[in-house]
Amino acid sequence: MGIACQALYGPIAERTLELLAEYERAASALLAPTLDLDAYARASELFDDAQLLATDLPEARVAWVEVLISRFEMTHALWLSGRSTADEETIRALAARHLAALERFRGKCARAYCGVAHAPDDLQAM
Repeated sequence: MGIACQALYGPIAERTLELLAEYERAASALLAPTLDLDAYARASELFDDAQLLATDLPEARVAWVEVLISRFEMTHALWLSGRSTADEETIRALAARHLAALERFRGKCARAYCGVAHAPDDLQAM
């Protein structure tokens, strides 16, 4: 990706990454033993805001689809757990998969739009 594209998409990517960092902090409350609807609403709001921006990042679209799917699977399991049909181990595994998808999306954005200086620690070594 050229410098012009980084200049155009870089600020969008950086804001998306900021929102996703806030989302991760808010979403961690969703793994509490009882579902907090206020925490769910906050996490959903942050995710929706990030999604509006993420769809404008063509180099990261495939990674974003993975984030969407993993989020759906995790939130679906959380809602089912309210009806005692999903166990805690399944929810934790889906949450870990969702966090891994977020990490891959972050890495893709960092490499494509923000430059290596903004990449997660494991990507800076590349």
